[in-house]
Amino acid sequence: MGLAFTLCALVAHDVAKGATPFSEKQIRRMLVTGWLMVGFTLFCLFWDPLVSALSFSFGGVDFGIFTSDQPGGLNLNFETLIAAGAFFLFAYILSYGKTLQELADEAL
Repeated sequence: MGLAFTLCALVAHDVAKGATPFSEKQIRRMLVTGWLMVGFTLFCLFWDPLVSALSFSFGGVDFGIFTSDQPGGLNLNFETLIAAGAFFLFAYILSYGKTLQELADEAL
């Protein structure tokens, strides 16, 4: 997730310096961010059931790590999937803007 935030910050930094957001580099960054979000969702999907089964005892006190209400239940992170979809949509919008910008430059 930190890498996704870093990629978004790089896009914002480049645009703030005056670079066009309609470049292949920015489109690739948005696509990578979307795929990172999908990967994070899949990682959590498989990680949560493994971690929820962990329990240990320390000094006579039992500890358990439960990320969902029921141990072993699947916990799908829909918020991250929605964010991934938004990044894919944003990458498409940037790609379409790049195409429009190229057509406008050719017309001049």
